[in-house]
Amino acid sequence: MNTVPIQTIIETMFGKYFTDTKMDTKEYRKHINEILEYLPEEFSEEVKNALNDRNRLSLRMRLEKISIYSKNEDEYNELIPDIIKFRNNIAHGRGLENFTIEAIVKMHDIMKNIFNNFVLEIITKTDEQNNSIN
Repeated sequence: MNTVPIQTIIETMFGKYFTDTKMDTKEYRKHINEILEYLPEEFSEEVKNALNDRNRLSLRMRLEKISIYSKNEDEYNELIPDIIKFRNNIAHGRGLENFTIEAIVKMHDIMKNIFNNFVLEIITKTDEQNNSIN
């Protein structure tokens, strides 16, 4: 069982198939530029850098958005805080001693289920599109 890649795959697929921003990127940049107009020049670069990634959905928001692919949405939503903590511990090199093997297996199985359901939907849509062309 390899939990890290399945979570990484899900995060990657999210960016490819879902809107990964809170608002339209052009609109967001317009708002940033409006804010920067009112700032002293010596602060504008720092503020711009700080705001650049703030339009991305948080991990929690992305996980909530893909909950529709879970067989048991309520159970999945209850696990979101643990999935976030687990993923952050892996990503930032922290230990996993606070997680039982049962909890890790459960998270892995749910994430795998979501991935499988999502891929099935992509295949189905692709088949439908291909059939409508012929």
